[in-house]
Amino acid sequence: MKRLLALGLLLFSTQAALAQAGEATHQGLSIVSTGRVQVAPDIAIIDAGVVTEGKTAEEALAKNRPAMNRMRETVTQYGIAPGDMATSQLRIGPKFSAPAALPSGIRPPREIIGYEAQTALTITVRDIGKAGALVDTLVKSGSNSISNVRFGLTDPATAKNLSRRKAAQDARAMATLYAESLGVQLGDLVSANEVDAPHGEADLPSRRKVSGEMPTVVEPGEIEVATSLKTIWQIKK
Repeated sequence: MKRLLALGLLLFSTQAALAQAGEATHQGLSIVSTGRVQVAPDIAIIDAGVVTEGKTAEEALAKNRPAMNRMRETVTQYGIAPGDMATSQLRIGPKFSAPAALPSGIRPPREIIGYEAQTALTITVRDIGKAGALVDTLVKSGSNSISNVRFGLTDPATAKNLSRRKAAQDARAMATLYAESLGVQLGDLVSANEVDAPHGEADLPSRRKVSGEMPTVVEPGEIEVATSLKTIWQIKK
């Protein structure tokens, strides 16, 4: 009997201790702050390719190959390193007819009427000033598909760490503001965790001037790099 009573007391005291610990972990001031920095990009990434058609897959690819070779030569002439040029697409597929529906409402089956070859290069331009002229030269050399121009940073870690510092500074400032406004005293930092933030290095549109012989102009703008931080602070009683 005494043994059972002792075990019961031990179980009760353990549950009480766990309950108190659980309440303690939920006490405090929770803050989510975001640090943002605007940075001028220093690289441009161009996706350029060639689309050709033929009666057979072999013919479509044969027409595609010379233009792609000229594109590679053009990229090399612009001083682009081999490591900054990569094949990003190689696709050969059938083209189908689109027959109209018969008076009965039945639509005839589609038939293969030819083949299409699509090839593309992803090119990293480390001198952004050359990006627009490179696009023009690629088109002259045979590229008939410029699907994307986007911008990035050679050293994204520097901007990322600056946004982290701003997030941390904002976290303390916000915690202090809330504590003063609520009439409580701010205690020590309990925890800090980096959480998902909007990804600032998104694709940016290029701008093309098409009147006359005006060259293509790409506008790099600025990249926003953001870091969000969730912190929990003690509240002193």
